[in-house]
Amino acid sequence: MNNRTESQRGFTLLEVLVALAVLALVMGVALEQARLSVRAARRAEAQSVALAVAQNKMAELAVNTRWSAREDDGDENGLHWQRRIRAASEFGDRAVGSGPFRLWHVDVTVSGRDANVHVSTLRLVEQRQ
Repeated sequence: MNNRTESQRGFTLLEVLVALAVLALVMGVALEQARLSVRAARRAEAQSVALAVAQNKMAELAVNTRWSAREDDGDENGLHWQRRIRAASEFGDRAVGSGPFRLWHVDVTVSGRDANVHVSTLRLVEQRQ
């Protein structure tokens, strides 16, 4: 009983409602993906800033002329950092530290709301008298 003529072609109300429901579903998924992408970008930026702070704290040691075991901390760019310097002999390596050179172990930890970075290195330093 379909009495449509050639000039009455078009969509029924049911077809339009189904199309709108599918469109709403696809838009919901797309918006959620956009939200997750923005969140991931923020976390990546926070990690990059935290890594830069940790690298700066390591670089500060390059101009250090007097090495000693110590711990210090502070805040920079909204992040809290901690730096620990220990003689490598504290790790049980008895052969290290003889002669004019000494091996130091440096740990830097930077933490914040969206970032947490830990950087560690060993540095061989000439002992100056």
